[in-house]
Amino acid sequence: MVDLQREIINTLNNNFNIKVYGEGKKQDFAKPSFSVREIDRQYYKQVGGFIRTNYQLLIEYFPTVSKRQNTECRTMGLELLKIFNFYEDLKLHPTEITHEIHDEVLQFHIDFSIRYEMVDNSPLIRHAQFRSEIK
Repeated sequence: MVDLQREIINTLNNNFNIKVYGEGKKQDFAKPSFSVREIDRQYYKQVGGFIRTNYQLLIEYFPTVSKRQNTECRTMGLELLKIFNFYEDLKLHPTEITHEIHDEVLQFHIDFSIRYEMVDNSPLIRHAQFRSEIK
């Protein structure tokens, strides 16, 4: 299976020289920095032994403390849109990308939908094999 959160963290590390936190962001975290977390994952059984998995991930960008934080957030939102509009490393197309600024923090939402083929039609998710068909 694809670990989208890990792949997004790797992509951010490869494109920016900014600290990236996963699920465990400390209270006194560095700024500027990113935080990446999975918000939701939904599984849908489909005919022929397939499972469609919808992922919702959130990338938060915490800008440098200054008077131009919202401008920095808008600029970063456009940079992230360029990077994730087509995610070449995994050949994935996000199904939806949105971003907004709340309390001087960029919230960049990115959704993926991936179709997995089950091994021997087993219902166990851990035995899923990645199938190249992407929505």
